[in-house]
Amino acid sequence: MSGKQRETRAAELLAGVRRSSDPERAAVGEIEWLERAAETAERWQVQEEEFLARAIELMRRTEQARGAATRAASERTRIERDRRREKERLRKNALARERYRERRLTEPARFDKRTGSHALAIEVHPTAYRAVKTEAGRLHISIPILLGQVLRADLESSPEPEPVRQPRWQRTGGGRRANQHTRVDVDAKTWELVRLDALARSLTIGSRVGLATERWARQTSDRSHDETAPVGFR
Repeated sequence: MSGKQRETRAAELLAGVRRSSDPERAAVGEIEWLERAAETAERWQVQEEEFLARAIELMRRTEQARGAATRAASERTRIERDRRREKERLRKNALARERYRERRLTEPARFDKRTGSHALAIEVHPTAYRAVKTEAGRLHISIPILLGQVLRADLESSPEPEPVRQPRWQRTGGGRRANQHTRVDVDAKTWELVRLDALARSLTIGSRVGLATERWARQTSDRSHDETAPVGFR
């Protein structure tokens, strides 16, 4: 209500009081009516403010719920995408393994595919392994082929292993034995014999191949009696 409207309303109330037969009573009645109207307006204002606060809270909660739903949908989409990728990866791996198995069954064995070569890290004295490389160079053959010959000969000449009752791993005081990554060219049957022999001696396959290599280097040194033979294997 503007100032002019308030002035007009006050003039009307004053004129009504003056026209009344009991102006004092009429004035009190008008004041009481105005007080009730003010109280009613205050109650309406409080109710409107409370309603507005509840509306704002509901809007905030609605916005939070929408954000949570959006994030949940995004996470679900990501999980489903990851599942599809993992399923596709497993399918491709299984298909690749099946193709590899069929290729190994149908293709003829070829030397350049290293058929029969078993890759491993052998525990061998560095001097013995240098002797193997030197001998392979002298014979113009590869190291895996020479190691395969050495291993087959050692299996044929070695005595039957006795049960070992001592711990598998212990300090021997024999110096450093290197982990030499190499290949051994033997067939599957010989490799199985190597595995069983190493198991009977409580050795790893790498230790068993290293043992055969060192024994071969020692025997070679004994036969040659050469001053340049590997030290420690005479």
